Amino acid sequence: MALLHRIFNTFAYVLFLWFNLRALLSISDEPEYNNYYGSHATYLTPAPWAFAIWGLIQLLFGGFVIWQWLPGTEEIVRHGFNVWFIVAAAFSSIWFVLWEENYLVLALVVLVLATGAVSIIYFHLANLYPSQSPAQTLFVHAPVSLWHGWLVFVFWLNLLAIFTTVNDPVHPDWIHTLVVLLVIVHLAITSMAYTQYKSQYGDLPGAFAVIWALAAVGAHQAAVSIHYSAFIAVVVVVLYALGQPARARYLASNAETRPLLG
Repeated sequence: MALLHRIFNTFAYVLFLWFNLRALLSISDEPEYNNYYGSHATYLTPAPWAFAIWGLIQLLFGGFVIWQWLPGTEEIVRHGFNVWFIVAAAFSSIWFVLWEENYLVLALVVLVLATGAVSIIYFHLANLYPSQSPAQTLFVHAPVSLWHGWLVFVFWLNLLAIFTTVNDPVHPDWIHTLVVLLVIVHLAITSMAYTQYKSQYGDLPGAFAVIWALAAVGAHQAAVSIHYSAFIAVVVVVLYALGQPARARYLASNAETRPLLG
């Protein structure tokens, strides 16, 4: 059973990697078509280089596929990941096709299913299988966290692609501006929440994925309010994340000096 599980994980990874590469190869050399996420323009569309995060995610999951064959990994593979990596990889692969073929509503449904599967893995690892080694941190926890954080951003991008239109990239109307600003605030809060969760220093890969998205949005959007709001959110989240180690040391110090009674 464990052998079959590892084999299916490997095939799921290869399939997932292929659809990532397929999406990358579909990007045109022409400037107006070289942004994969920009094929459905929104006021949240990131710069073309945002797609590069998939290279990091796939590289780390490649490490996971190798790591899972090592002795002593069966418990995490069978119960931490279970079938959910296979499910998430399959749905994510389908999403790439649906996004390219303009089936945006169906793409959103599939994306929610993929995010749910990744979330199950994420919470299994966080609550049941905390990292026990650098290799486990790098090749088990980090890629899942990056994937989870990025899918949060892509969810909003897909949703806005369905319900909003870009009539004037430089001067959006106030409704579009308000909606995107609220999404930016939500993403910033989500990123800060990652820095509070999972370990004493927080889930930095998850936070990084959202910061990467916000920076790419700021770099791409021409509307002044959206452009600067995205970059301000990046600065706020980075400063908040940098303060986490100091906060952890402060709480640990207080815990050590607190009296046992009263």
